[in-house]
Amino acid sequence: MSDKYFNVYTNLVDIFFDWIKQDKARFCSMLVDTQNPEVVKHSNIKKEGYFKLLYQLYFHNSKVPAIYKIFPDKITNPKQHKVDFKKLNESLDASFYNKFKPLLNPQDKVTGNGFIHSITPLDSKKSSFIQSK
Repeated sequence: MSDKYFNVYTNLVDIFFDWIKQDKARFCSMLVDTQNPEVVKHSNIKKEGYFKLLYQLYFHNSKVPAIYKIFPDKITNPKQHKVDFKKLNESLDASFYNKFKPLLNPQDKVTGNGFIHSITPLDSKKSSFIQSK
């Protein structure tokens, strides 16, 4: 980062953290060392492990009953890491319903897609929301 843009980046970071404090946005990150023998041994990372990791990331970072729009980064090796996003959507929605059921008003009915509006994989290298030019 050059000195010329230092203030721009610090202002952007301040805005980002203000949004998080106000609960207007949430950022979750997951880094997985797929070469680590323990990850390979316990997570079955090449077949369904990526699905399990995404599920855990989203489930444990959901705080309130809301309609969630989820934008995971597109995976770099889709032949090895297969994710059935429809199944992920259904699994998360059912888990969110059980998690948030005590917080819901009994007269309110969860309709439509429930708590998950969409799960849309994005290529973070090409997303204007994530990348700046």
